[in-house]
Amino acid sequence: MLGSITIPLFPLSTVLFRGGYLPLHIFEPRYVRMITECREADIGFGVVLIKEGKEVHSGVENDMPAIHPVGTLAEMVEVEELPENRIAVMAIGGAKFKVGATWEEHDHLMMGEVTFVPDEPTGRVRDEDADLVALLEYFIDAREIPSAVRKQIDFKDERDVSLRLADYLPIHSEDKQKLLQMDSPRVRLTTIRQWSDL
Repeated sequence: MLGSITIPLFPLSTVLFRGGYLPLHIFEPRYVRMITECREADIGFGVVLIKEGKEVHSGVENDMPAIHPVGTLAEMVEVEELPENRIAVMAIGGAKFKVGATWEEHDHLMMGEVTFVPDEPTGRVRDEDADLVALLEYFIDAREIPSAVRKQIDFKDERDVSLRLADYLPIHSEDKQKLLQMDSPRVRLTTIRQWSDL
C-alpha cells in the first residue's frame, strides 16, 4: 500500500509494529466515533507514539500531543460494543507510514495526512542469529503468547523475527520507536543484539 491518504490518528504511549496485536478499551467519545466510522468505511486508523503530551485530552483547544513522525496502520480484527457507549477492540498492525500534516477535528480527534512506505525486504535468518530466534522463543513463552499468534510468526524470516523481537523486547517506547523507524530488518536485528548484550 503506497500513496498518501487522510486517516484518524490515535496517539498512544505504546508502539505498534506490523503483525503486532493491540487490545484497546475505547470510551472517549472522539475515539468511539473513530472506531464507528472506521468500521463503516472498512478502513483502519493510525497508531502513533506520543513524543510530548497525554493520551487523554485536557479539554483545552489545540492541545494535541506532539507525536513521532512514523506510525503504523491499525486494522481492526475484533470489535465488541460494551455498555455505557464503550467499545473493546483488538487491532493488528499493518502498513507503516510517515505522518505529514495533522489537525484536530471538532471533538479533538486527531487527523493526519500519511504516506505509506514500501514493505521492508524479507530474507532468511542467518545461522549466526540462532540466539536471537531463541530469545524470541523465550519472550513468546514468558509472555504466554497464544499458539494461534505463534503460528503466524515465520521464525526463518528476518523481517518477522526482527519485528516480533522489537514488539516483545522489554524496552522503553522511545527505543521501540527507533526500531520501528528502521527500514532494514538486518539493521534492526543488529541493534537488538547490541541492546540485548548477546
